[in-house]
Amino acid sequence: MKADNHCTIVIEDNGIGRHSKKAKHKRNGKKSRGMEITEKRLRMLNSEEQINNSVEIIDKYDSNGQPSGTKVIVRIHNP
Repeated sequence: MKADNHCTIVIEDNGIGRHSKKAKHKRNGKKSRGMEITEKRLRMLNSEEQINNSVEIIDKYDSNGQPSGTKVIVRIHNP
């Protein structure tokens, strides 16, 4: 979705969620660096361009309070 001078990307997953025991077990003790790298790149762009790119992570839960996925919203400034 493009609005004004920003592009908003929404990624939604209905999997087991980031905080589930199964999700932690699948990583075999290895820390995922994908989000860390993405956030670092956005910070670099923010400082160079004096703009506000962002990543927002929302953990989703079902009506019983059980993890039911993740939603990620990325906002990128379009020059």
